[in-house]
Amino acid sequence: MSTDSGSGTRPDREMEPIAVVGLGCRFPGQVRTLEALGRVLTAGADVFSDVPTERWAHDQLAPGAVANGRGAFLDDIDRFDAPYFGISPREAGLLDPQQRLVLEVAWEAMADAGRPREQWLGSRTAVVLGLLAHDYELLHARTLGLDGIGRHHVSGLEASFAAGRLAYAFDLTGPVSTVSSACSSSLLAVHQACQALRAGECDAAVAGGVSLLLTPDISIFLTQAGAIAPSGRCRPFDAAADGIVRGEGAGAVVLKRLSDALADQDQIHAVIRGSAVNNDGTSLGLTVPNALAQAELLATALRRSGLTPADVDYVEAHGTGTPIGDVIEVDAIGQVYGSGRDARNPLLIGSHKAVLGHMDAAAGIGGLLKSVWVVRSGTVPRQPYVERLNPRVNWRDGAVAVPGQATSLRRDRPVRAGVSAFGLSGTNVHVVIEAPPPVVDAPAAHPAERPYVLAASASTADGLREQVARLRELTAGADEADLADLAASSTTRATHEPYRRLVVGTGRDELLRGLTGPDELTDGTFDGHAADPETAAEPVLVFSSAHDWPPAAVMGLYAEDQTVREALDLIAAHVRAELGWSLFDVLRGDGRSARADAGARLPAQFAAQV
Repeated sequence: MSTDSGSGTRPDREMEPIAVVGLGCRFPGQVRTLEALGRVLTAGADVFSDVPTERWAHDQLAPGAVANGRGAFLDDIDRFDAPYFGISPREAGLLDPQQRLVLEVAWEAMADAGRPREQWLGSRTAVVLGLLAHDYELLHARTLGLDGIGRHHVSGLEASFAAGRLAYAFDLTGPVSTVSSACSSSLLAVHQACQALRAGECDAAVAGGVSLLLTPDISIFLTQAGAIAPSGRCRPFDAAADGIVRGEGAGAVVLKRLSDALADQDQIHAVIRGSAVNNDGTSLGLTVPNALAQAELLATALRRSGLTPADVDYVEAHGTGTPIGDVIEVDAIGQVYGSGRDARNPLLIGSHKAVLGHMDAAAGIGGLLKSVWVVRSGTVPRQPYVERLNPRVNWRDGAVAVPGQATSLRRDRPVRAGVSAFGLSGTNVHVVIEAPPPVVDAPAAHPAERPYVLAASASTADGLREQVARLRELTAGADEADLADLAASSTTRATHEPYRRLVVGTGRDELLRGLTGPDELTDGTFDGHAADPETAAEPVLVFSSAHDWPPAAVMGLYAEDQTVREALDLIAAHVRAELGWSLFDVLRGDGRSARADAGARLPAQFAAQV
């Protein structure tokens, strides 16, 4: 096996692109979908707030212990659908909330990949998750001490169980690990998942990361290190940049080899062309970045992607907004991606940390998902809070630029982006992605008069409400082609849980009205019946002889729907073989007088109902 030294060739499988076929996220600003992430980034929304009192009392810390009492926080981190994952209430209460959150987000990504739960069971699926903070373990030690250690202590608090628990819940048998490389943890997880796919160790992979701020400990340390912004505002690339503002979040992607995703007709959100990881080595200090190592990293990832600098339109920088970090990083980006460019065709760079905060172990997956939105939409959002470019940064006479407004990337090729994440301990990761390939066999246009059916389901009433809200958000941003895909995915490629809601409508507006209508579950009932999934019987299909069948309608469906044609052709073949007459003669009304007896009528009625 040859090495990736820039010369020679490597086996095709080692260079194979990786498809992002599913994704899930929870970011500040009520972001739970890629579309919502795009809206928050485009608006440059202010999602920062004072530290919630249920986290810690900032005003009770020693003066100056934390440089600012601000952050970007998630809501409802105490909520968790424990029964769905087979976890008892007692055990759930002892789980690190990071484990709980990443379980739900990873499953959302798996569901988004269009595979029902039963199809995941026993599959060769890898799980690699990034996790850094041990805040809940600290809280446990401080409040319960040694006497509070019980049978769920390790599985609830030890980091490796974040990935292991997901594999256990869904019987996933590929390589499984939780990784920690500080702020690059989740992007390192993506890189390792890609490597496992290319090595043939798995057929699919779930990768991502999570970070929650439950104690002030790391904020106190970062203040001592001079990384927290005293101004309370993160301003990457700005002359007044003075550090980070911390944030929370979780994100996950489902990955497959591109050839497999195309063969399986999966939806593809984006394609990972190449990735690389290295370390700063001996720099000016253990936590000080290294420009040479960063440039080598970017060049290696670009080379592995088979692309040139001119092929990449945008780089989502690590972009912490620290005085030394921005200077070193932009210089490295310019060395690699600025080659051959000028102010007329600059490389655009940005950082989501100005909007979402620095999400520690989840920062890398946040940058990746932002970049997925960029390549899919063909738009780079405005980088907020840049009033004057940092004069200490080498902007290479405009060859590297920060977008002051939303910028369209119109190309006669796929839009491409690089994504960086750098760990405080020196581990650097870079990933190169591009827009998904065009759909070759586009589905036939949905007839205007034919209704769509959208399905939402969950294991609990609260979970169903969340699924309906998510479906409503997806529907609101969908065009006609998207609606057809959404309807097909929600009904045929999703797990159907005990709590369900179906909405029927001929267009987006009608569907939205149905999705925002009365909540059937407010009183614990559904369609007038008690919602008791524990005692509900399995559904059955009833083919009744009590109702007549409309032959004209059946043959109308036969003419326009391939699935109906296949079903009726199969039944007609059996009728011909067993009974010796033509089913279609009866359905069309031909020879009705000769076939009016029940011996012909009942098989035809059965076929119509099928």
